[in-house]
Amino acid sequence: MNDLAEHSLWPTELAVPAGWRVLRTGLGRQAAMEAVDQCAQSPRTGAAIAGPGVELVAEIARRATERPDAAAVLTRSGAGAESALTYRDLDEQAE
Repeated sequence: MNDLAEHSLWPTELAVPAGWRVLRTGLGRQAAMEAVDQCAQSPRTGAAIAGPGVELVAEIARRATERPDAAAVLTRSGAGAESALTYRDLDEQAE
């Protein structure tokens, strides 16, 4: 996982890139995919996203500058349709 709470599957024989940290090891591919999917569906609080002592609005503004088109909020309707708000969307609404 990185500081944007993004998840990735990474081969154990390769070094983890800077800015990423290992959450789990030793899972088979299917179990790893299920773990990533479960994390992606878990709601996060502002503190979990921004980190302790970081103002959420400032963190959203930082991310909007760094990766404006990255998904910040994902929703899924009862029919299974997904939609997303980007960090740019959230930053513009906060102004």
